[in-house]
Amino acid sequence: MTTSPQDVSRHVRKAAVGLWLSRHADRPAWQLPVVGNLRSRIIRRPGARLCVTGRLNLGDSPTHVGFVARGMPTTIELQSGATLACEGTVRLGDGTRILVGPGASVTIG
Repeated sequence: MTTSPQDVSRHVRKAAVGLWLSRHADRPAWQLPVVGNLRSRIIRRPGARLCVTGRLNLGDSPTHVGFVARGMPTTIELQSGATLACEGTVRLGDGTRILVGPGASVTIG
Protein backbone atom coordinates (compact mmCIF):
# COMPACT_ATOMS: atom_id res chain seq x y z
CA MET A 1 0.00 0.00 0.00
CA THR A 2 1.40 3.37 -1.00
CA THR A 3 0.60 6.74 0.52
CA SER A 4 -0.47 9.50 -1.85
CA PRO A 5 0.90 13.05 -1.54
CA GLN A 6 -2.61 14.23 -0.64
CA ASP A 7 -2.73 11.84 2.35
CA VAL A 8 0.68 13.01 3.54
CA SER A 9 -0.26 16.69 3.28
CA ARG A 10 -3.54 16.02 5.15
CA HIS A 11 -1.66 14.32 8.01
CA VAL A 12 0.92 17.12 8.16
CA ARG A 13 -1.85 19.75 8.20
CA LYS A 14 -3.73 17.94 11.02
CA ALA A 15 -0.50 17.65 13.04
CA ALA A 16 0.23 21.37 12.57
CA VAL A 17 -3.31 22.29 13.66
CA GLY A 18 -2.96 19.90 16.61
CA LEU A 19 0.25 21.61 17.72
CA TRP A 20 -1.42 25.02 17.43
CA LEU A 21 -4.46 23.95 19.49
CA SER A 22 -2.39 21.96 22.01
CA ARG A 23 -0.53 25.08 23.15
CA HIS A 24 -3.59 25.83 25.30
CA ALA A 25 -3.43 22.53 27.23
CA ASP A 26 -1.47 21.82 30.42
CA ARG A 27 0.39 18.92 28.77
CA PRO A 28 3.30 19.58 26.37
CA ALA A 29 2.12 20.48 22.85
CA TRP A 30 4.36 17.87 21.21
CA GLN A 31 2.17 15.16 22.84
CA LEU A 32 -0.80 16.52 20.82
CA PRO A 33 -3.38 16.43 23.64
CA VAL A 34 -5.76 18.42 21.37
CA VAL A 35 -6.41 17.66 17.70
CA GLY A 36 -8.90 19.32 15.40
CA ASN A 37 -9.60 20.83 12.02
CA LEU A 38 -8.86 24.29 10.66
CA ARG A 39 -12.22 25.62 11.93
CA SER A 40 -11.58 24.58 15.58
CA ARG A 41 -11.05 27.42 18.07
CA ILE A 42 -9.86 27.60 21.68
CA ILE A 43 -10.11 30.97 23.42
CA ARG A 44 -8.32 30.96 26.78
CA ARG A 45 -8.34 34.08 28.97
CA PRO A 46 -5.56 34.77 31.54
CA GLY A 47 -5.64 32.35 34.46
CA ALA A 48 -7.78 29.77 32.63
CA ARG A 49 -6.69 26.11 32.42
CA LEU A 50 -7.37 23.32 29.93
CA CYS A 51 -6.44 19.97 31.51
CA VAL A 52 -6.44 17.05 29.05
CA THR A 53 -5.48 13.63 30.44
CA GLY A 54 -6.20 11.71 27.23
CA ARG A 55 -7.04 13.26 23.86
CA LEU A 56 -9.48 16.04 22.98
CA ASN A 57 -10.80 15.80 19.40
CA LEU A 58 -12.45 18.93 18.02
CA GLY A 59 -14.65 18.71 14.92
CA ASP A 60 -15.04 16.04 12.24
CA SER A 61 -16.77 13.62 14.64
CA PRO A 62 -19.81 11.83 13.22
CA THR A 63 -22.91 11.15 15.34
CA HIS A 64 -25.28 8.20 14.98
CA VAL A 65 -27.15 10.22 12.33
CA GLY A 66 -24.02 11.38 10.47
CA PHE A 67 -22.29 14.74 10.30
CA VAL A 68 -25.06 16.99 11.63
CA ALA A 69 -23.34 20.40 11.76
CA ARG A 70 -20.75 19.87 9.05
CA GLY A 71 -18.65 22.98 8.42
CA MET A 72 -19.54 24.83 11.63
CA PRO A 73 -16.63 25.63 13.99
CA THR A 74 -16.05 23.83 17.27
CA THR A 75 -15.32 26.49 19.90
CA ILE A 76 -14.10 26.27 23.50
CA GLU A 77 -13.99 29.53 25.43
CA LEU A 78 -12.47 29.66 28.92
CA GLN A 79 -13.00 32.86 30.91
CA SER A 80 -10.54 34.14 33.58
CA GLY A 81 -9.85 31.55 36.26
CA ALA A 82 -11.96 28.87 34.52
CA THR A 83 -10.93 25.20 34.32
CA LEU A 84 -12.01 22.65 31.72
CA ALA A 85 -10.85 19.09 32.48
CA CYS A 86 -11.14 16.45 29.74
CA GLU A 87 -10.56 12.93 31.05
CA GLY A 88 -9.89 10.12 28.61
CA THR A 89 -10.84 10.48 24.95
CA VAL A 90 -13.34 13.30 24.39
CA ARG A 91 -14.88 14.02 20.98
CA LEU A 92 -16.68 17.28 20.28
CA GLY A 93 -18.38 17.39 16.90
CA ASP A 94 -18.72 20.28 14.47
CA GLY A 95 -20.90 23.10 15.80
CA THR A 96 -20.19 22.39 19.48
CA ARG A 97 -19.62 25.45 21.66
CA ILE A 98 -18.43 25.22 25.26
CA LEU A 99 -18.28 28.36 27.40
CA VAL A 100 -16.83 28.07 30.91
CA GLY A 101 -17.52 31.21 32.95
CA PRO A 102 -15.12 33.08 35.23
CA GLY A 103 -13.87 30.89 38.07
CA ALA A 104 -16.02 27.92 37.00
CA SER A 105 -14.84 24.32 36.67
CA VAL A 106 -16.22 21.76 34.19
CA THR A 107 -15.17 18.12 33.78
CA ILE A 108 -15.96 16.10 30.65
CA GLY A 109 -15.21 12.41 30.20
